[in-house]
Amino acid sequence: MVYVGANDGMVHGFRAGSYNSSGVYQTSTNDGKELIAFVPGTVLASPINSTPNKVAITQNTSTVFATNYNFTDPAYTHRYFVDATPGNGDLYYGGAWHTWLVGGQGGGGQAIYALDITSPATSAGNSNFTATNIIKQLDPSNLTCANVANCNNDLGYTYGTPIIRRMHNGNWAVIWGNGYNSASGKAAIFIADIDKSTGTWTVYELATDAQTPNGIAYVTSADLDGDHVVDYLYAGDLFGNVWRFDVTSNNASNWAASTFGGTGPQPLYSASNAAGVIQPITTQVQVVATPNPFGLSRIMVMFGTGKNLESSDLLPDNTANGVQSIYGIWDWDMNVWNGLSSSQYATLSSPQSIGGRSNLQQQTVSGTYADASGTAYTTGSTGYRTLSSNTVCWQGTSTCNSGNNQYGYYLDLPSVAETVIYNPIVLNGTFVVNTTIPAPNTQGLSCYPATPPGGWSMAINSNNGGALPQSFFSVGSSGYVNINGSTVMGSYVSAVGSPSVVQVNSQYSIVNKTSTGSIAVQKINPATYGPGQRVNWIQLR
Repeated sequence: MVYVGANDGMVHGFRAGSYNSSGVYQTSTNDGKELIAFVPGTVLASPINSTPNKVAITQNTSTVFATNYNFTDPAYTHRYFVDATPGNGDLYYGGAWHTWLVGGQGGGGQAIYALDITSPATSAGNSNFTATNIIKQLDPSNLTCANVANCNNDLGYTYGTPIIRRMHNGNWAVIWGNGYNSASGKAAIFIADIDKSTGTWTVYELATDAQTPNGIAYVTSADLDGDHVVDYLYAGDLFGNVWRFDVTSNNASNWAASTFGGTGPQPLYSASNAAGVIQPITTQVQVVATPNPFGLSRIMVMFGTGKNLESSDLLPDNTANGVQSIYGIWDWDMNVWNGLSSSQYATLSSPQSIGGRSNLQQQTVSGTYADASGTAYTTGSTGYRTLSSNTVCWQGTSTCNSGNNQYGYYLDLPSVAETVIYNPIVLNGTFVVNTTIPAPNTQGLSCYPATPPGGWSMAINSNNGGALPQSFFSVGSSGYVNINGSTVMGSYVSAVGSPSVVQVNSQYSIVNKTSTGSIAVQKINPATYGPGQRVNWIQLR
C-alpha cells in the first residue's frame, strides 16, 4: 500500500502489490486502486487560530466540503487540509502485532490521527477498512496529558511525521513534535504511551523552554545499544535549538528534556550564523555514531538550517544575515548513559558550554565546477562541488597541537539564500541532503514558476563535516574522479524533497524529483570505510 495525505481533505491508500504466504511479491494488485479514503475530523472545520504571538502561517479558513465544491471555481484559492506526510510502524499490544498509520495535517490543522492498517485489503484485494480501523484522533479540544496540565494549548499545526518506537517501560509509543502556531507558542514533543495489554493511550508532554513563538516538527530516535528500544530523542526548533530528550527510564513520568548540567531543560546547541542571526531548524536531525581511532565513538547530531513556512520566506534574505548552514554537533554528555549500558560513547565531564560556532571547526565549499576538467561553474543544469577537510580539534583530546576546544563542525551554504527545507538522510554514515536556492526573481505562489528554484545534493563526512577520501558523486561519464585534486561531494540537481537511494547489484544511485518535475538519477559511491553509522532505525516486516 501507498499512503498519502492530500489537500482534498483526505488520507488516501492505494494498493501497490502484495506478498503471498511464501513471502513472494505479487504484482496482480500493483495497480494503484484506491482502498482507503479517510477524512480526519478536524478537517471538517479548521478556522484560523487568532491567538497572538504566532508564526504567521496562512491557514485553512474553509471546510473541506465547501472547498471541494469550489475546486472548479476559477477564483478558488489554495487551502491546506491533510498537508503532512504520514508515518507507519509496527507495535504489539493485546497479544497481537498491529501496523499503524500516524500523521498530522501540516498547515491544515492542529491534529494527530492514527489508523490501524494491519490488514488494509481482503484476500480478494478489496478494501478491508471500516470505522473500527480509526484508532485515535487528537486535537486541542480533546488532548490531555498525564504529566502536564493544559497541554492541549501546546499542540500546534502538525508539520512533521510521527514515529512509532518501543520504550524502556515495555510499551510502544507514538512520538511527534508539537508543531507550529500552538496557543502557547512553546516547543515540545508528545509521547503517546500505548499500553501493551489494552492498547490504551496515555500522552506525555516533554517541554523545552519558554521561547516563543516556537515549535518542533520532527523527532529523531536514537537506540545507542542496538536493542530496538529508544534511549534518547532529538529534535530541532524554530530558534535553532537542538534538544535531547532522555527516555532511558522504565517510568514514563521520568522522561524529560536533558539539562546538560543545568537546572532545567537546556539545548545541546543553538544555531546562529556569523552575523549572529538565529538559524531555524524545520527538518529532521540525524544522529550518527562516528568511529574514533583513539577512543570511544562520538554521538554526532547533524542537521541543516532553513525555513519555508511563512509568506516572508518567499522573499529570502540575500545578505549575510540570511546565511544558512549544515552542522554536526557532538553530544558530549554520555556520562549517565555510560553508567547504564556496556555500549560506551565518548563523553566529557558536566557541565560543558559549547557556546557559538567559535567552538566548531569550519568547513567550506572549496570549489564549484562544471565538469571533470575543472571548468569553473557559472550557471546551468550540471555542476559539482568540492569541500575542505579541516581537522576537528576535539575538546578533551590532543588531536591538535593546541586549541583542542571544538565540539563539532559547520558548513555555511555559499549560494545566495541557499537553505535546507527537506529532510536529510544518512547513508553508510554519510550525511546526504538536498539544498534549495530560491529563484532570483519574486514570483509569488505558483505551481509553475517562470524560474524554478535550484539547489545542490550534498554529501558530508560525519567525522569532520567536510570531504570524504573518495568522491561520493559520479562526474558524468568520467566516473568517481577528483576535480583539481579534491573529491566531489556536491552535485547540482535542483531537487525537491528528500533523496532516495536505490541499489542494483553493487551500484548505488540517488533518485530525486527536480523542481521542473523531472526525475534525476545519479550514481553515487557510498563510503565503505566506516565514517559512521546510524543509531536510529525502522523495522520493516
